Amino acid sequence: MSRQEVRIQLLRSNAMRKPNKKLYVSSVILFCMTAVACGGGTGHAQPEHASEESVHEEKAADTMTIEGSRGSLGWDEVKPVFEENMNSLFRCYENVLDDIGEFVSGTVELDFKVRTDGSVRDAFVSSSNLGSQRVHACLLHKLERFTFPEPHGGEAEVTYALDLELDMAGMDPEEWTMNEVAEHIGQVHEEIENCMEGRRGVSLTIYIDMGGRVIETGAASDSPDLLEPAECLCKAAMMWTFPDPGQKMAKITLEF
Repeated sequence: MSRQEVRIQLLRSNAMRKPNKKLYVSSVILFCMTAVACGGGTGHAQPEHASEESVHEEKAADTMTIEGSRGSLGWDEVKPVFEENMNSLFRCYENVLDDIGEFVSGTVELDFKVRTDGSVRDAFVSSSNLGSQRVHACLLHKLERFTFPEPHGGEAEVTYALDLELDMAGMDPEEWTMNEVAEHIGQVHEEIENCMEGRRGVSLTIYIDMGGRVIETGAASDSPDLLEPAECLCKAAMMWTFPDPGQKMAKITLEF
């Protein structure tokens, strides 16, 4: 099933921090261009083209629709709702940066349905490598209170992606793979199985500080039915220990 993406990039000065730091918040609406429920993987627009093409893409998007199994919404109907609430969504991210530090960054995809009255239901994080369950929970809390125009013909399904990152050269965590943590994950296998209860479809991102201490976690799931296992894994992982990454923090995303 084909999907088109439109990326609108917002550049925000991070006034509360050092002048040379910029916070980049870019958003992507993923459009299902057929009149059936959205499915399959979601790609990402290439950031290097976003600033050059966003104006042209935005104009082209005026004729696009976001469609579900029975209903649809136009881009020009969805876009203003997120624009009006972008400052509120941004604060979800900024609050965590203020609390634990400016190393948290990544992309968060929010899946949700718009009811026939414009209200939101079944919102969940379908994909994320941000690694902060606190940001996820805040984003969902705010999203669930959005009101969209009434979809045409029934409920509509939407996937909305936020790229959240700081321009912090040299402070990015080192990206780890399973090779660095396999032994330690094996030691908590029982905890993982207790959380998952035989199910699959959760990704868990972990930040590991000096001494192997976990300082932040965040999870995404394939469906809203997996929110409880995702939350369970996040809480469990905060108590895990890993190899010492040394002077530079480590980050890893695990699939369960």
